[in-house]
Amino acid sequence: MIPIEFFLLLSAILFAIGLVGLLIKSNGIVILMCIELMLNAANMNFIAFASGIGEPLAEVFVIMSISVAAAEVGVGIAVLLHAYKVRKTTSVDDMTIRWGEVGIRDHIGLCLAYTVDTAARVRSGRILR
Repeated sequence: MIPIEFFLLLSAILFAIGLVGLLIKSNGIVILMCIELMLNAANMNFIAFASGIGEPLAEVFVIMSISVAAAEVGVGIAVLLHAYKVRKTTSVDDMTIRWGEVGIRDHIGLCLAYTVDTAARVRSGRILR
């Protein structure tokens, strides 16, 4: 029997490769592949722990996770195909948000800033309902 530590180490290596690829690469298709690699590493952890403790519920959760990942890939590829049709590129650095000339990677920072600003206005009573 293969020890559980082997699966956990392999899963950590796969997750790290996916995370590095996600942070370094700018091609949209490669980014989707890196996200899938990270999700499969998490699924490998679930299966390793499920076999270690003998709980079949984790395996059901893995099946659900795989189906959600498949749907995510379908939507992601559809978005990338449309972006390629419009912009003639799949590089996420060249894509912009429709309401401004902000790169797609800056969008996360803008969403976080907007959320923090809205929360501050709610706390101070400056927001209208």
